[in-house]
Amino acid sequence: MPRIRTTVCSLLVVSMATAAAGIAVAAGPGTKGKPIGAKATPSNGFAPKAVTVKPGATVYWKNLDGAPHNAVASKKVGGKPAFTSGSATTGNFKAKAPSKAGTYAYICTVHPFMKGTLIVKK
Repeated sequence: MPRIRTTVCSLLVVSMATAAAGIAVAAGPGTKGKPIGAKATPSNGFAPKAVTVKPGATVYWKNLDGAPHNAVASKKVGGKPAFTSGSATTGNFKAKAPSKAGTYAYICTVHPFMKGTLIVKK
């Protein structure tokens, strides 16, 4: 009986640690659980203004005002933006981060005063 209790307790501790690690990863800015805010006012724009993600990560934005927004990198790769969330939308939107580490400025093409920075780090 004590051996079973020890095993069950060990499994419980491992599963709790795994879940906590998953929550910590999911809670970072730009993730599905904590998207970057997008609001068309000069004092708001994108919040937070800078977000660090892993190469190739999916980055999420939440539309906070119902106006159309998107996120388009200023830096070009092969003649195209390093990343883009696509056409402007009145809903939430997402984009895939570049696979190459670096700092990528981006704007909302509908509201060019909305600026942000995506920092891609391994």
